[in-house]
This record gives sequence, structure tokens and C-alpha cells, in this order.
Amino acid sequence: EFLNRIDGTIIFHPLTDAEIRQIALLELNRVRKQIAEHNITLEFSDEAVDLIGKRGYDPTFGARPLRRIITNLIEDALAEGLLEGRFKSADAVMIDMQEGLLRLRSQREIEQTEPDEEPALA
Repeated sequence: EFLNRIDGTIIFHPLTDAEIRQIALLELNRVRKQIAEHNITLEFSDEAVDLIGKRGYDPTFGARPLRRIITNLIEDALAEGLLEGRFKSADAVMIDMQEGLLRLRSQREIEQTEPDEEPALA
């Protein structure tokens, strides 16, 4: 009887890699705008966007987990960096990959630190 009450059926197709990437970019641009309020520029590599998209996509839930992944991996690291003084006003922060892990570095850190000494994130 329940099915008789349904007017139509919508079929959802799995997201493609390009669509997942586009959703990840939309969410990362939202974070970019938020951090710009602190006069900090946020940049990200293609590899980082792809990793965030892969970790944030679930075949069952679609891209819903993406928001949580960005909060846990990016926003929390940005907040810690601000509190610790790693990231300051007028900084440019780059999100990229190192050995399969995300890393956030300010332009100052990139210029001062050797690649082997840089902290990596999950």
C-alpha cells in the first residue's frame, strides 16, 4: 500500500570522479573564504583536492562525509596553526601532499624548511 502512495521514483546514479572533485573544490573554496577573513590566502594542490574527494566520498552516502573530512583534516589544522602562530595574517597557506598525507604549510615554512622536516597530516 505504501508504494501506491508514491507519485514518482527518482533514481540516483553514483557520482563520477569529476563530480566528486567539483564538490570538494566547492567545499574547499568555502573554507578559503572563511580563512580570508583572517587575511590568509589558502591554496591547494590538485593531489590534495583528489585525496580529500576520495576520503570524503562514500558509495552509500555520496559526498555527505566530505564536509566532516574537510573539518577534521583542514579546518582543525588551520585553527591549530593559527593558535600556535604557524599561520599569521597576510600568510599564504598551501595544502598539498607528502608521502600520501595532507600537509598544510605557510609560504614562510616552505621557504625555511627542508622537505624532510615538514609535518604531515592524516
